[in-house]
Amino acid sequence: MYMPKCPREATRRTVSGMVDEYRRYWGPRGFDIGEVGQPVTIWQGQHDTLVPVSHALRLTSLLPNGNLRVVLCTGHMIPLTIPGEILDDLAP
Repeated sequence: MYMPKCPREATRRTVSGMVDEYRRYWGPRGFDIGEVGQPVTIWQGQHDTLVPVSHALRLTSLLPNGNLRVVLCTGHMIPLTIPGEILDDLAP
């Protein structure tokens, strides 16, 4: 299992990626998120120090068919820790 040395490593050279992500999260999306009809699963690491659980809770609350899956004992790199479970969730 891959674990980054330090969460700060992602922003060591520049924070532009993180700034862009926050702009997209809090800014206009170009559609009303409350009109997304299909089920959407939000995956969140319990110990994520980059994206707080509160963000996942807020996003899930805005989705009419949102489902929050908090993964215990993991952080931001969920796809590297439980890829099979996530892919199974995406499969029709």
